[in-house]
Amino acid sequence: MEKIKWSGTIISIQPRTNVWRYRCDNRTHSHIGYNIFLDGIVEGETRQFSVAISERQQQTVGFRISDAACVGARKEQLTKQCGKKTA
Repeated sequence: MEKIKWSGTIISIQPRTNVWRYRCDNRTHSHIGYNIFLDGIVEGETRQFSVAISERQQQTVGFRISDAACVGARKEQLTKQCGKKTA
């Protein structure tokens, strides 16, 4: 399956959780990752879109609102660099 090329600026980050009940009102939560909402370019088209990432990706990269994010060209991995050279 081919990856979709995208890049953009983060406008919102929302946690994704599973909440389920057992035995009356006891609840349990399972944190499964984050939805990142962006303004940017998807396959050459400018628009708003969202991307789901894992909790580990968020812990590793630490995305914040107004960060630039994209799919890296070489390893198809999520990054904050978006082609910027780091010294």
